[in-house]
Amino acid sequence: MSTKEKIKAKIDIVKALLLSFMAALFGIFGYVVTQYEQLDTFRIITILIGVILLVLAILWCGHILKIELDKLEREE
Repeated sequence: MSTKEKIKAKIDIVKALLLSFMAALFGIFGYVVTQYEQLDTFRIITILIGVILLVLAILWCGHILKIELDKLEREE
């Protein structure tokens, strides 16, 4: 497997992770919208922790994606 193919494979994996994290974030927002009347303090705290972790994961995926795209550009 050449270097370009490895970089492209890694980019595909990171894109899949990015989409998964974004879907999870939308799922949390959907849960909050449908259950907003029944949210207690514990659920709000766990939702906030989940949102923060997902946002950090999305930012991390974006950073890794930028690095890999730069590597691919240098290869070509």
